[in-house]
Amino acid sequence: MKKTGLFLSLLLLAGGFGRAAQAAAPTPTITQVKFDPNQQFQYGYQDGQDAAAGYAAQYGYGTQEYQDAITAAAADARYQALHSDGDLSAYFRGYGGGLRSY
Repeated sequence: MKKTGLFLSLLLLAGGFGRAAQAAAPTPTITQVKFDPNQQFQYGYQDGQDAAAGYAAQYGYGTQEYQDAITAAAADARYQALHSDGDLSAYFRGYGGGLRSY
């Protein structure tokens, strides 16, 4: 009988600590990080130039395939810039500018 009583008291004690630990656990919070739009534009611009260089290496600079790839990527960047907000909009505006500047 003593073993059963000891087991039950340990079980209740452990259960109480479990609930106390759950109550003391921190509540997760979500924070949104803001970036400098000028910096995001520059990142997009550099990525756009890199993409244009990749298209030039793949299709040959000035070929019809190259022009089609640049036109399609620029149209996608323009769409993304119009339908994104904040940081992403600045990034895609830069990306489209980088594509056209190569």
